[in-house]
Amino acid sequence: MPQAFFVVGHEKWGKSTTLAALANLGPHGKKFYCDSRRFEVRHMSNDDKPESWQKFVENLDASVYSHVIIALCPKPDVQLLLRNLRRKYDLFFWIIQRSHNGYPHSRGDDGRVISLDEEQVLRSLGTVEVFTQLADHSDRATAFENFIRTHR
Repeated sequence: MPQAFFVVGHEKWGKSTTLAALANLGPHGKKFYCDSRRFEVRHMSNDDKPESWQKFVENLDASVYSHVIIALCPKPDVQLLLRNLRRKYDLFFWIIQRSHNGYPHSRGDDGRVISLDEEQVLRSLGTVEVFTQLADHSDRATAFENFIRTHR
């Protein structure tokens, strides 16, 4: 079954920097290779460019992109879109539990967290891992890559 992996967090939580650090992709890297799988990568999330993100997800073709990595803000308006995507892909959600805004140059943890309700919605749609550490982008990228490797 095709796989869709999501890096989940709210606005300015480190989703894009985590993906940029993944295998040194940089901010515009579109391909990531892991265990003989080629992933199409979407850095911009639905909290950056909602219309563009929605169009990308709606038009995903599992026969063209069998493995994708997508940044996601767990807003309620994406639930139907994710339910539809689940018909074509196995869904995997790697949740950045709390804000990493500015870390390590500032305290980074401003008290914002992913709610249990948001987490439960994602659990109803696929496999979830919650990243609880306060870490820099390269450590988050390593943890996310390990999550991917766990699900072949």
